[in-house]
Amino acid sequence: MSTKKILMGSRIPEPLALELREYCKSHGILMNHFVSEAIKEKLKKIKRSEEKTKAEKLPMN
Repeated sequence: MSTKKILMGSRIPEPLALELREYCKSHGILMNHFVSEAIKEKLKKIKRSEEKTKAEKLPMN
């Protein structure tokens, strides 16, 4: 089963785009795949951090 994909545009600094392009090319990775995985990883990290913060605020009874 495949996930529906949508087109998203973003503006990033040119040096970062060039670095991304070169990295992906040299490692045989599609830029789209790299960016998708990076977004997933960042969102997981944010959620873990938010859950940790929320747990720390719970009263200790």
